[in-house]
Amino acid sequence: MSHELESMNFCQNPHLAQFEEQRKFFEVYPHPAIVVLFDMDRILQYKQKSGRSYDTIREAFQTYQSKIKALKGLNSSLALNDVLDVEVNGLKGKNLKAYEDTLDAVFCSYLAYYTWANPQNCHVFGNMEEGYICTPIQ
Repeated sequence: MSHELESMNFCQNPHLAQFEEQRKFFEVYPHPAIVVLFDMDRILQYKQKSGRSYDTIREAFQTYQSKIKALKGLNSSLALNDVLDVEVNGLKGKNLKAYEDTLDAVFCSYLAYYTWANPQNCHVFGNMEEGYICTPIQ
């Protein structure tokens, strides 16, 4: 995927200046950002994993939805009602995984915007040669 973006004149570079006008892309990861931006003590356990009950996953998804909805209040251009108002009850297997991927995509898109608008509140862990992640910090 990075080669495709580079062929469209995007540059992979997680180091940004606020609101800079370059076409960049970079790696983000939802879990640490969720903890920081939503002021949580630990990650939300919305991923389907062995030993996690459906009720635990459903409750975590509902929390995730509400936290992303709260971001909408910070940025009126977020128009995501059809994505955020999905009823999680009854979603299982591939459908639940697809919804998980959708919420993560929405949140990662927000992270890209957040990093662009607030680079002073973000940190790059690692490096371009060995791998990195860009995430908000406290």
